[in-house]
Amino acid sequence: MSSRCCILRRSEIRAKIRERLASGQAPAKIAADLGVARSTVYRIKGKVPPRKGDRAAYATVYTRLTEAELRAFDRLAEANDGMSRAALLRRLVRFAGDFAAPTPDEEVFLRSAERHLSRLGGNFNQIAASLSVSVKKIGRADPTQQQIEALHRAEDDIDEIRAMVRQILENWQAKSRTFAEQLATPEAYESVDDE
Repeated sequence: MSSRCCILRRSEIRAKIRERLASGQAPAKIAADLGVARSTVYRIKGKVPPRKGDRAAYATVYTRLTEAELRAFDRLAEANDGMSRAALLRRLVRFAGDFAAPTPDEEVFLRSAERHLSRLGGNFNQIAASLSVSVKKIGRADPTQQQIEALHRAEDDIDEIRAMVRQILENWQAKSRTFAEQLATPEAYESVDDE
């Protein structure tokens, strides 16, 4: 019974923390008022979605970098007019957000290609099973004309899919070059600087 009370009490405290965070109170004050550790408030704060247009509600992201990565990051910040690490990270995230995402047309093609390749795999399995029976019966594979035509159509389909995948990869490489150029040119993204 007592553990149930504790669970209920914890849930009430979490609800109060969320309420106070939503009203804009500082985590340190909330922790002091409710008698909980600041880390508890910050942990819950990380789960509260930011309110649109409220700078104080922006999510904070932490990461670890090796010394070499940090030096490279700082060199990049310095090359971009000595901006702060936070500003550089925001720029990187804003530019990279859509970087590897396929375009709507590419997405449709990739889904279609996946289904088509799956069907081809099923067809190959059926042909292989039929040829296996043929080998057992007459000692050699004896494909029908229909099977041979199916294999030639499959080869054409695979060549077409390969060409489209190659084009998508080339598009992503072009995006990568554009991304690198924009990152190297501060004027290109002045509008996304600290808002």
